[in-house]
Amino acid sequence: MTDNGRPIRDVPDSARTAAKGHAHGLRLAAACLAAIAAGASASVSSEAATPTPSPSGATAPTVSGVSPDVGATAGGTAVTITGSGFSGASRVQFGSVAAAGFTVASAMSITATSAPAAAGTVDVTVTTGGGTSVTSPADDFTFVAPEVWTGATELGGAPMGGSPHAISWGYGNLDVFWRGTDNGLWHMWYSNGWHGPQFLGGAGTMASDPYPVSWGPGHIDVFWKGTDGNLWHAWYLGGWYGPQSLGDGPLGSAPHPVSWGVGHIDVFWEGADGGLWHAWYLGGWYGPQALGGVGTMASDPAPVSWGVGHIDVFWKGTDGNLWHAWYLGGWSGPQSLGDGPLAGAPQPVSAGYGHINVFWRGTDSALVEAVYSSDGWSGPIGLGGSVSGDPAPTSPLLGNIEVVYVGADGLLWHDDYVDGWSGPADLGDGPATQPSAVSWGSGHSEVFWEGTDAGLWHDWYQIGISSRTIPVPAISMGYPLDCEAAALEAALAAQGTSVSQSWLLGQFGADLRSAVVVRGNVIRWGDAWATFVGNVYGSEPAFTGYGVYWPPLERVATSLGHYASGGQDWTAQDVYMQLSEGHPVIIWIDASFQAVGVRWWTAWDGAAVPYAVGEHAVVLSGIDVQAGTVRLLNVANGGFDTFTMARFDSFWTTFSDMALVID
Repeated sequence: MTDNGRPIRDVPDSARTAAKGHAHGLRLAAACLAAIAAGASASVSSEAATPTPSPSGATAPTVSGVSPDVGATAGGTAVTITGSGFSGASRVQFGSVAAAGFTVASAMSITATSAPAAAGTVDVTVTTGGGTSVTSPADDFTFVAPEVWTGATELGGAPMGGSPHAISWGYGNLDVFWRGTDNGLWHMWYSNGWHGPQFLGGAGTMASDPYPVSWGPGHIDVFWKGTDGNLWHAWYLGGWYGPQSLGDGPLGSAPHPVSWGVGHIDVFWEGADGGLWHAWYLGGWYGPQALGGVGTMASDPAPVSWGVGHIDVFWKGTDGNLWHAWYLGGWSGPQSLGDGPLAGAPQPVSAGYGHINVFWRGTDSALVEAVYSSDGWSGPIGLGGSVSGDPAPTSPLLGNIEVVYVGADGLLWHDDYVDGWSGPADLGDGPATQPSAVSWGSGHSEVFWEGTDAGLWHDWYQIGISSRTIPVPAISMGYPLDCEAAALEAALAAQGTSVSQSWLLGQFGADLRSAVVVRGNVIRWGDAWATFVGNVYGSEPAFTGYGVYWPPLERVATSLGHYASGGQDWTAQDVYMQLSEGHPVIIWIDASFQAVGVRWWTAWDGAAVPYAVGEHAVVLSGIDVQAGTVRLLNVANGGFDTFTMARFDSFWTTFSDMALVID
C-alpha cells in the first residue's frame, strides 16, 4: 500500500541522516571492491528535477504530500496537495499533463482534479511566481488502468461434488482441488496450459471439501475430513502420494492448513468439543493438540501467516463476534476481538509482512473487514456490497488485495485495494457457488467456482508490467561490510523514510563470535537469517565478518510502517512486477555479478546458512520493458548500473533468488 505522500516517519534522532548523493570515503572489504569493478553495461547518476528559476527571487513552492496518491487513468480524481508556498499558484501538473482544474485553499493546500493520463507514476508539481516545485517521492501519483477480467471460462471437471479450492506453489503454477461425486479427490492444474481433470484417489473417504497448501516450490499437501471423522491428506513431491489417514480426530469441521515457511505446515479444525485443534508438520507429523476456545466456535477456523514463524487463526464465535488465536514462538489466545456481529465465516489474507486483513459478511449482507498492522487492530470497516456466502480474498501484489464474492444476484462481484478500495463491482460471471480466489504473484489473480452444470469454471486477470524508474538515492556503504544496511537505507529513502546505516546495524544486531573454519571452509558461525554475522569492519575472505539476510531487514522495515516481503525462490517476473509498481527490491548476489556456487555452515542455533565469499546486497531501482533491462544501485560505490534482464536473471541465482521488496 504505497504511501509516498507520508511525512518522514518518527524514528530516533540517531537514526536520521540526509540521503547521500556522493560516495563516502570507505574502507571496502575485498567482496565489495569486486563489486565496484564488476562489469555492468552502464552507470548513471541519480536524477532530480531542477526548480524553475524565479527572476524575482521568490521561493519556489514545495510539495510534501498528495492524497490520495492513486487514481484512474480516466481522470477525475480529486487530490489534496499539501506543502508550502502555494499562494498565487498558476499551474498544477500531473507529470506532463495539466490538472483538469485546481483551487488554492491556502498557502499550504491545493485541491486539484486529475485529467486523463496513461497508466504509471508521475510527479505532481505546483508552479507559482517563485518557480516550480522540485520533484520527490512525496509528490508521486499513480494512474491505474481499470482491471480487465478475461471473462468466465469452463475448464471441465464435471460432475463436481463440492466447491473447488485452489493453490499456487510458484509463478505460472496453479492446482485446483475438489471432491468428486464419488467422494474422492480430483484436481486440475495449470502449467503452460490447463491439464486434467485427474482422479487422485480416496474414493469414498471424503466428508468435506479438500483444502490445499504449499510450503515451497513443487510441494503441495491437500487435507480433508474423512468419512471416519479423522484427518486425511494426499501430497505432491515430484509425484502424488496417498491418500492417507493421519488418524487425528475426530474432526468437527473441515481442516484448514497454512504454511509459515519451507517445510512447515499447520492444520486447524474445530474439535468435537467446539474448540480449536491442530496438527503440524516439521520433518514429521505431530499432534493433535487442543488450543483452547472450547465451545466458542460457530464456523470453521481460517488460518493465515504474515511471516516466518507467525500464524493467526480466525473464526466466528458463538457470541457472533470475531475470535482468534495466534502463534509467535508459542500459542496465545483464544481471544475475542469484539468485532461483529458476523453473518458468515471470517476469511483472512496477508498482503505483506506484519499485515492481516480479515473479511466477512455482515448481518446487513455487506462486506466488512478488520485490519491488523504495526498499529494493532482496527475496524470493523464496512466496504459495502451485497454478499451471499463467504468472501474469497487473495493478494496479487505486495500491499494489494482482491476480494471476490457471490452477490445477491447470484453472480460474482469483487472489490480491490490499491491504496484505497475501488468499491464493489460486478464481474458478471455466474451463476456461481462459493468461489476460491488465488494468486501466483506478479499481479495475476484467478477465481474458481462450480457452475450450474457442476463443472469447474474460472475467470482471471493479469496486471501489465510497465517501465518505471524508482527514485532510489545514490547511497554508498558507510562500513566495510554493511552493504545490507546501505541497501535498506536507500530503499527506505525511496519510500520516504530516512534512517542511518549505523541505526540499521543496531537494529539488526550482531553475532561477534568467531567462525569455526576447517580446511578453508566455515562449518560453524552465526545465524545470518537472524542477525548480522561477524564484525562489520571485518573481511569475508578472512572469515572475520560476513553479513545478514532478509528476515531482519524485513522486520526493521515493517517496524517503520512499511509493507515488506522477503524470501527466496522469487521469480524474475515477480520482481519486474514489483518494480513496475514502484517498489524497490533488495537482492542478494555475489559481488562479481556472476552466478557462483554456495557452501553451507551450521549456525550456533542449528540453522543452515548458505554462504559465498563475495556475498553482496544491491537495490533494484528500475525496469525498462522496451529495452529489456533492469537498473540497480550498487551500494559498494553508490553508482547505478544497468543489466539486460537475461544477465540479471543469471547472476541473481546465487542465493536462490533471494529478495526483499519494500513498499
